[in-house]
Amino acid sequence: MKRLLLTSIILVSAIACLFSKAFKANRLGQNIEGLDISSDCMVKEVSSAGVQIPSYLPYDISGCVISCFILYQGDVLLKKIDRFDCHDSFLLISTESDGSFRSSYFEDDLMMFEAFGDGNSISTSSNVYDNNGILMQTVNKEDDELISTDFFYRSGKDQRLSMVRSVTLSGTSDVLVSDSFLVEDGQLIDDGLVMELEDQATKAERQDENLILTSTSTGGITAKKTMNTKGQVINVTESMGEKLIYTEDYCYSSAGILETVTRKENSKSKISYYDGTSVYKEEEFVNDELKVVNEYLEGEKKQTLYEFGQPYAIVEFDEITKKIRKVTYW
Repeated sequence: MKRLLLTSIILVSAIACLFSKAFKANRLGQNIEGLDISSDCMVKEVSSAGVQIPSYLPYDISGCVISCFILYQGDVLLKKIDRFDCHDSFLLISTESDGSFRSSYFEDDLMMFEAFGDGNSISTSSNVYDNNGILMQTVNKEDDELISTDFFYRSGKDQRLSMVRSVTLSGTSDVLVSDSFLVEDGQLIDDGLVMELEDQATKAERQDENLILTSTSTGGITAKKTMNTKGQVINVTESMGEKLIYTEDYCYSSAGILETVTRKENSKSKISYYDGTSVYKEEEFVNDELKVVNEYLEGEKKQTLYEFGQPYAIVEFDEITKKIRKVTYW
């Protein structure tokens, strides 16, 4: 669903940036500053004759005023924009030169409907808002067949998005967005809003101050993620039945910056040290005995090999080519 919402935002932004600065106050009603295209690109307003209302649109926009614009580069058609104006609503359809299209329907500045396709298949999303214009639900279809229904749960205090629940034919999945939470009796409580999380796809439970999310795949692998009250992931485990596949522990600085991730898998373990978001050192162990230390610096990798707790060789790599540059033995 995030991908669909992001696509919607990108669409509106793209249409708003289609035209040159000379067309700031144009009939599309968009801010068209900052378009980075070559100087031989131009926009032409053309006749609206022959433009048809799309059959997939679940709204009656007959009688709307239609405007048509075409973006050219030289004699090559790059994009065609059709705009249907109907009082407090409007529809924008952007058609590419290859026949693919994307359309967005707005009412009172809220995107109510979106469709995109290539002529062979059409995907659509219909949005439902509350009386305050807050997005509460989206229905996603492909070729008129239901794909998923996404429910948006928000904080009762400030309407901050807390969780997205996606319901499909194969099951239910939950994505937590909030960085603060309380859990009581299997329910996520966020600023007074109660969200049921007891289902086969995802289960939430409270353990001390932490939130534990558990999900099981169709293959029988159970993933468990533990989050603290700051919304930071502090532990991740995967298991198959009673057998543990791996576990990862996350440590953060007092400022909330990730410092280390310790992964254990059977007799092997690895500690990754982070500098911001990048790994600058790794320590690898077998049966708790240090075997390898990897250090990353300015595009180079230095690997120190250990035996019986003592270093015996240093291998230097070129990070780009992955080739060994130098080997030094003790």
